Amino acid sequence: MKNKLLMMILILVISNIFSQEAVKTTKWRISEVDSLTVAQTMFDDQNFVLALSVFGKLQEDHPEVLYLKYVTGICCLFKCDSYERSLKLLAEVYSKNKKAEDIEYYLARAYHYNNKYEEALILLDKYLNKKKITGPQKRNALILVDYCHKGKTLVARNDEGKLEDYIWVNKEGAEK
Repeated sequence: MKNKLLMMILILVISNIFSQEAVKTTKWRISEVDSLTVAQTMFDDQNFVLALSVFGKLQEDHPEVLYLKYVTGICCLFKCDSYERSLKLLAEVYSKNKKAEDIEYYLARAYHYNNKYEEALILLDKYLNKKKITGPQKRNALILVDYCHKGKTLVARNDEGKLEDYIWVNKEGAEK
């Protein structure tokens, strides 16, 4: 009982840090509060794919809670078939709360995974110009900047060639 109460208080404190308004779980069912506790523990342990199913369900049941969109969007970054959903959720969070923790970095990752390299580079520039990022955060952001630059060069370009340009013809004139 004490552990559940302590975990509930911890979740409310964490959600207060995220936003000015707390995640109001007073109207939630007890099972939803328990699910939030479990999902938050998985998220803190960096088990993002496991936490995604729980956060996703909670986010669908409570679409107005910005914190759930934030953590669901981050979890979607770690599941390759959820990149578009991640971009949608994190862009919505960014439009409503530009002070969310590392939102520029996570949104830049979402843009990168969706092959929108220019938008990612703009956000990474904003993120790198912050004064309160740590060495590992800066290193990760610089790596992502490098990936974006390389991604721009690897994007398929329009080829104006014809199929005949690629067929090899030997000396006798016969195709191979």
